[in-house]
Amino acid sequence: MLKALFYKDLRIVKPILVLLAVATPLTFVAIAGICFYSMHSERSHESILATVFHLSLQISIYASYLSIAFVCSTVLTAERQDRSIEFLSYLPPLRLHILLSKLALVALCLVACLSLFGCLRVLLEYFQDFSTEVSGRDIGAGDAIGMWVGCAGASWFIGSFSKSTGLPALAGILSPMLVIAAVQISLHMTESSMSLDTMQSVVSNSVLLFGLAGFISGSLFFLNGDWT
Repeated sequence: MLKALFYKDLRIVKPILVLLAVATPLTFVAIAGICFYSMHSERSHESILATVFHLSLQISIYASYLSIAFVCSTVLTAERQDRSIEFLSYLPPLRLHILLSKLALVALCLVACLSLFGCLRVLLEYFQDFSTEVSGRDIGAGDAIGMWVGCAGASWFIGSFSKSTGLPALAGILSPMLVIAAVQISLHMTESSMSLDTMQSVVSNSVLLFGLAGFISGSLFFLNGDWT
């Protein structure tokens, strides 16, 4: 039963996944082409590849952020828009099974984003040894996961009762930024003396907890709310 529900949800977000599958490699190829064309006479191939993977990593983080927002909003609202969720409520699957199927799809998207992040991070660290131009602190895996979960949780919560795909996606995109701003302002107002790394960890964990709260409250509303 769960397998059938999962494939149904997968078909709902298929256009988004196909777009990502096509756009992601094309974007990386375009970045590589531009970098090699503009830098081939000045830097070594290894140094250029370090720049390519650095730019690709940054773009993938925020592209994943947007993708997760739209996947979460679409998987919850598409069936409410065409009212197929009402028909589904009369069929054997329990609401819990329907919820678990959608959560599994979102979790799979998060794992895919993290896998892409990890691959690019490993490649960047390898080629970074050959380059002096690419340096500085990149976003770590913990920070990226915090952003993605915060984005997904906000989108999930609004999507649990909204019929619009755009509103939950917009909430997912904007809410973590507002949380980050609120936490940073609070830390500044309290004149906290914590280090930059500690402050970054506090901000990241705050966004992560915000996202988890969105998942919990949205799931409860999905299980107990009105589907019409």
